Amino acid sequence: MQQDVAPIDLYTFVHFLYGYVAKSYGYSNKAILVGAVLYEMIEPSIIDYMRNTLKMNAWGHESKHNILWDILIAEFGAMVFDNKGKLT
Repeated sequence: MQQDVAPIDLYTFVHFLYGYVAKSYGYSNKAILVGAVLYEMIEPSIIDYMRNTLKMNAWGHESKHNILWDILIAEFGAMVFDNKGKLT
């Protein structure tokens, strides 16, 4: 099975938005972190389902670096919301 080896990819922005939007709805950083980790745990099953059952051309399984970046970037999105867009 093909693996996506890039640490940051096009979907990284989606993870950022998840953190930002979840924080805007009042979710805690812990809840956002748990959600990001849980998603990364089930994502391989989602990819397999899309490829094997739905016969879709889904992306490859992610590298460990990409998984870590996706989790961290979700928290970063929450931090950006907390700081009202300021990175300082």
